[in-house]
Order: sequence, then structure tokens, then C-alpha cells
Amino acid sequence: MNPNSNTTKTGFSKSGFSCCAFWNVCNMGSDTCYYEESDPEVKTYCRCYQRKHSQNLTPKSDNKIEKPIQRDLFSSSDSIEDKKATGKDEMIQLSLF
Repeated sequence: MNPNSNTTKTGFSKSGFSCCAFWNVCNMGSDTCYYEESDPEVKTYCRCYQRKHSQNLTPKSDNKIEKPIQRDLFSSSDSIEDKKATGKDEMIQLSLF
């Protein structure tokens, strides 16, 4: 195969690919890459290999879940700002007849 700037020596795309025909040999990227000796560049673009051998698999614990704001839906003492924001003063019941 004649490699260019977009492919490896054996013809794999440098933009990435999910797995090759030897997925059962490497156990979907868990074991060593079949092309490790002939074209070592292949494993850097194989997404299965990247997923199994990535060092950045730690879950993010910085994400804080905010509790939803509890509002009383039947409260008659809504502030003027809330009425303006929701447009409650313009809400009227419509009838089909």
C-alpha cells in the first residue's frame, strides 16, 4: 500500500477507525494490537485500542447535581417579578365553544 498523509503504512485512516479485521485477535483492543510489529501507528488511531488503554478513564467527580427549586404551584402570593417573568397575568382560560 502506498501511504499518504491521511493513512498509515498499511492503509488505515489517520482520522480514526472503530476496529480492524483482527478485532478477535486483540479482543476489541484489550490485548496487544495485531499490527504492533508491522505498523505501530495503527494502534494510535484504533478507537477500540484507545478506549481500553486510555489513562483518562477516571470519572469526573467535580460535577455537582443541583437540587431543583421547590415552588408552590397554588400559591396566591407570587411576587410581581415572578408574574412578569412567567407572564401569569396574561394567562387566561380559553374555550373551544
